[in-house]
Amino acid sequence: MACFTKQITIPADTKEANPKEEEILVEEPFVTTIEIDFPGGCCGMVYLRIYYGIKKYWPDNSGGFFSADDNKIIFPSNKN
Repeated sequence: MACFTKQITIPADTKEANPKEEEILVEEPFVTTIEIDFPGGCCGMVYLRIYYGIKKYWPDNSGGFFSADDNKIIFPSNKN
């Protein structure tokens, strides 16, 4: 099983209407686990959604985002 990582830096003046977008190429047929590490100091200022193409995969709720401060969010994939 391979592990794919990507560090993303969000500029301080990034607006919700013009979000920072990054792509990561996953060269495996399935994603089994998602780990998102939010460093200290970004809570309330950094929000994350994960898409596959144009379809939002995580979080599952409509309009939802991941956000944390000095914390790691880990969950199993339910989209295989």
